[in-house]
Amino acid sequence: MRRIHDQHAAEKAAKFEKMVEARCVALTGDHWTSVNNNFLGVTVHFIDASWELHCFALDGGFDGALAKCRKVVGHFKHSPANSDELNVQQASLGQVQESLVQDVPTRWNSTLEMIKRVMRNRDALHTTLSKQKHNLALPTNAEYEKLAKLEKLLEPCRYGLQR
Repeated sequence: MRRIHDQHAAEKAAKFEKMVEARCVALTGDHWTSVNNNFLGVTVHFIDASWELHCFALDGGFDGALAKCRKVVGHFKHSPANSDELNVQQASLGQVQESLVQDVPTRWNSTLEMIKRVMRNRDALHTTLSKQKHNLALPTNAEYEKLAKLEKLLEPCRYGLQR
């Protein structure tokens, strides 16, 4: 098992090294749903200095962060009292009082909107949840960074599909 993990790490590092050397990259995304899951695939394409085309899937790593977002959003969507507490925190922080958005498997842009709202309301969410009894796992700082990257990746797609 250790050799498999070592080989994966070496392959990942080699691909990253090639990608870092690229002057320009193109990303393509594919989003699909099944009965129980949402999937997002991102592929990077670039031509290296010797004019060789490289294409490979990027390791998504977004599933855990998105799952945490869904649970946090669900906590507030299913309880008017929790939602009211969030609105109070938003107001105390000088933010617009807005509800959170739960993503829907059939609408990929709802995932983008969920991320945007969670990111905008990060402080209000953490403050509100710190005053409540719950068993939610909040996104870590590293997961918030991943969500920010996913937001940047999905944002241009939203405009392309709205035409």
